[in-house]
Amino acid sequence: MRRSANKPLFVDVSDQVMLMARVNSLKGPIQIEALMECPLGQSPEQIGQTVAQFSGLTKGQLCPSICGVYPREVLVRRASLDNPGRAKDPAYLLEMVQAQFKVDVNQYAIMVLNAAQGTEFRLDKAVSKELLFCGASRRELQGLQEQLLSYGLYPERLELSTLGTIGGLIHDAELRECKAPTLVLEITDDHAQVLIFQGESLDVARPIPHGFNSMYPLVQEQLGLKDVESARKLFSSNTFDFTEMGPLLLKKIMKELQASTGFYEVQTGQTIGQLFLSNLPDNLDWIARSLSRTLCVDMLEPDYERWLTSLGIELGEGVDVSRLGPRWFSLFALMGNYNPTHSPVDAKGQ
Repeated sequence: MRRSANKPLFVDVSDQVMLMARVNSLKGPIQIEALMECPLGQSPEQIGQTVAQFSGLTKGQLCPSICGVYPREVLVRRASLDNPGRAKDPAYLLEMVQAQFKVDVNQYAIMVLNAAQGTEFRLDKAVSKELLFCGASRRELQGLQEQLLSYGLYPERLELSTLGTIGGLIHDAELRECKAPTLVLEITDDHAQVLIFQGESLDVARPIPHGFNSMYPLVQEQLGLKDVESARKLFSSNTFDFTEMGPLLLKKIMKELQASTGFYEVQTGQTIGQLFLSNLPDNLDWIARSLSRTLCVDMLEPDYERWLTSLGIELGEGVDVSRLGPRWFSLFALMGNYNPTHSPVDAKGQ
């Protein structure tokens, strides 16, 4: 049974780790009291104990939280309307999603956003030609909610972390007065997402069918390991430097990235200014360095204290964000209100 807790949490749950921020309030003004990362290679009971200890709950309580997730069956795709007038018919948009993206709309929770600003698409408003379709399979969203409940978390809101991250990066770019397009790459176990934005517009959103799982057989082959599982464990540890193997392991992803950026630059006449890899564990920072060198673009390094301050988020005593890497950006992005007159740039699980 849900009960109110004194210490709610913001939570970002990836394939490998769960990042948590204990805060005074989920709605603001927000003060971050403590940060923690919890590896997910444990039982739900062990993770639940960590959550309870961190949030200060007693047995039987659930901690109110706002959670960002990375569904495997995720939909984050941009599309241009040939006939914007037809978008007034909801059936037309559903048919478009099913035809273009091969998604069973009956099995998916889908939200339509305006690609130019990330605001929610409204039938009673002027129709934008550039739209962003986002969502995930209802079955998987239900499973993720049950997973969070097994950890002792009660998700007040469930978001696609990918979209929260983009919303935060757009706000951060505006704060830094960055005019050049930004390339964002999000790698998960099964796939990756390529996103390019400039100003308030998300210009590219496409999946890549290669993730960490595609790299493990190459690690096994190159290092002569007995099986793929051994390769996965070594890859995820801090005991081996994969920098020299980087070009080989990233070959497929790099090919897709070069195709996407090349097409974008030809179409727009704009050159990619910086690269940001979200949701990347610290021990895999060689991936960011390798891609940065090959693409000849600088890495975007967040100034968390400045950015959080601009969002009205206060750091509690003893909370040091100066040494945190890019992987923490998605967690902090869940806290932001980037456009007070509209819903946040997210996809709700319900």
